Amino acid sequence: MNARVLLAVALVTASSLGPVGLGSPASLVAHGTRAMPAAASVAWPLAVPADADGMWKGAIELPGANLNVEVSLKDTASTPSGTITIPQQGAKDLPLADVSVKGDEVAFKIAGVPGDPSFKGTISADGGKITGSFTQAGGSFPFTITREAALAKAAQDSLADFQAWLDTTREAWKVPGCSIAIVKDGKVLATYASGLRDVENKKPVTPQTLFAIGSSTKAFTSMVLAQLVDEYKLEWDKPVINYAPTFRLYDKTVTQLITPRDLVTHRSGLPRHDLAWYNSSASRDELVKRLAHLKPSKDFRTDWQYNNFMFLSAGWMAEQITGKTWEENVRERIFTPLGMNSSNFSVKDSQQTPDYSLAYAERDDKVVAIPFRDISTMGPAGSINSSADDMAKWVIFHLSDGKHEGRALLQKATLDDLHTSRIALPGGGESGNKDVHAQAYALGWFTDVFRGHRRIHHGGNIDGFSALVSFLPEDNIGVVALTNLNGNPLGGLAVANIFERLLGLEQRDRSTESLREIAAVKAQVEQSKAAKNLTKRDNAPMLHPAAEYAGEYFDEGYGTITVSESNGELKLSYNNIPGPLEHVHFDTFTVGKDATDPVFEGTKISFITGLDGWVESIRTAVDPTTDEVYFKKLPDKKLNDPAYLAPFAGEYVLGPQVVKIELRDNALFASIPGAPEYGLVPKRPGSFSLKGLSGYDVVFKADETGKITQALFVQPNGTFPATRK
Repeated sequence: MNARVLLAVALVTASSLGPVGLGSPASLVAHGTRAMPAAASVAWPLAVPADADGMWKGAIELPGANLNVEVSLKDTASTPSGTITIPQQGAKDLPLADVSVKGDEVAFKIAGVPGDPSFKGTISADGGKITGSFTQAGGSFPFTITREAALAKAAQDSLADFQAWLDTTREAWKVPGCSIAIVKDGKVLATYASGLRDVENKKPVTPQTLFAIGSSTKAFTSMVLAQLVDEYKLEWDKPVINYAPTFRLYDKTVTQLITPRDLVTHRSGLPRHDLAWYNSSASRDELVKRLAHLKPSKDFRTDWQYNNFMFLSAGWMAEQITGKTWEENVRERIFTPLGMNSSNFSVKDSQQTPDYSLAYAERDDKVVAIPFRDISTMGPAGSINSSADDMAKWVIFHLSDGKHEGRALLQKATLDDLHTSRIALPGGGESGNKDVHAQAYALGWFTDVFRGHRRIHHGGNIDGFSALVSFLPEDNIGVVALTNLNGNPLGGLAVANIFERLLGLEQRDRSTESLREIAAVKAQVEQSKAAKNLTKRDNAPMLHPAAEYAGEYFDEGYGTITVSESNGELKLSYNNIPGPLEHVHFDTFTVGKDATDPVFEGTKISFITGLDGWVESIRTAVDPTTDEVYFKKLPDKKLNDPAYLAPFAGEYVLGPQVVKIELRDNALFASIPGAPEYGLVPKRPGSFSLKGLSGYDVVFKADETGKITQALFVQPNGTFPATRK
């Protein structure tokens, strides 16, 4: 044992946590240490007979918690050896001393650790378990360790009827198909497939079937940043603008302060603002630029608020650092080294493969196939598609100290940083679920405690798919659950059931209770639909002819809403998602249901009439935690056509003055001798505003032949007619 480790042990042993520092699992033995060198294993004079050889895994039962241990006993007839690993403390391969096996009695000590930590136990009749007492500095606690072969058999036995459970639960939730991979102790323990990837053509799901994993992608993005940290190309706590100088947020101070760590922990102060990117055709660069116009709803670093834009920014920042796309970074740094050869970044790519799942959603109590949603522009936040087979490799990596087949892809300390909680979820991290406590967010991962076991996980939901990646690092168990139904809970139910089986816990029936809750929610939704007109004003007709609402409405953060009119009917389109507009009262409308893409069903919008009596903007709520957004009506594109503008040019007599209107560079300008020149900004046919002045307009009038004869100069203090010379 080196001096640094010995000092750490001595400090813990002498602490105020008790005679041996057993106040928590992390305080036993070599707290704060990483790993002992492999060479630290030593031969001991007492032989270990064959019936005690092998790897044994289990736990010391401390007050309120268990401390997991892994004991390796080896015998080469003349030079036996033994080691112990304590995963929760990062202590690995500590040498054993005074190993003794007499009949069914086993004893050994941890070499070189103060307090004389010792194990004494009895081998069970079947040779599968050792039970006994652990003592250190006068304290005594029970322990049980199980031979690895027996553990593997027990794990397989615990899953004996899981396929039947999965099939039954999947059908209860109307999920067409599901694929699951379970990993344990660095290996794939089992894979399961249930149902269909293509219902119409009756194509079954396999462990190789590709599903969209949605926001489970986020951990891949934080992994790329972590590798850049290891390469000294990035520091978690330096400002983002150090690496991407053009990055801007709405708040100028936060722009200067926000760091890469903030980007991947959801503590920027911004709410989701998802409509600003969802189904948008804007480029990745364009979407990042929109952040300068998206308002925060909380103070910086005070609250956890999920935000896809921040992970987009994280992947985009990595592009600026490396000169490679986010896709290239993930493929070169993660997919290829881990052998995730089937995984890709676009549903378009999935459809070029022989084994991919279609997307499904529940509509009007029926499960139907829906179109794929290509979100590759938002890739760093959620566009990866993968299989249970491929994702199992990803989970094994996270349970292997940052290594894959002996090759380090990430330093263990950096991997631990990714898994370390940074901000509590709302409600202080308590979920209201008796099984889950201490909910928080790390770097691209959720963290919590599931039935006494530390858990790291991330789900993913995108049109037609729901995924969950979850693992218990101290228990070396992980599960991937991929499904092809929009927003369903099957993955979470399956993961919890698998963990309970492998941990030997009581299996709780969450599915039945959840089905009842969902039924109640659906009933409330139906009641809400039936009551949607109860707040409607009577005798409140539209304030404008339908055609006057038509046009394009623009916001710098959210882009363009298009309203079209046909035969008196209005239709909205935003980010290429359509919806009929149903009149409610006055200038307020509700977006009705569009059978092809009912995303905006039920959304309310109000048209705003300007002081001149014309429709000038749309007001709508885009996020419940932030202010309503006003989309300003854009002028018809023809109003910037020089051929259209030319007839307005000329001189207009305004009292003793002459106003000169000139056409230059495809725009009109107004000037009066001795006064500044003003550009004329088109509003609608024949109507312009003076650039830079609020409430100042010019409205041109024509005679019966269409010739422009007059200009009305509209100001806050009146309207002043001017006759054309």
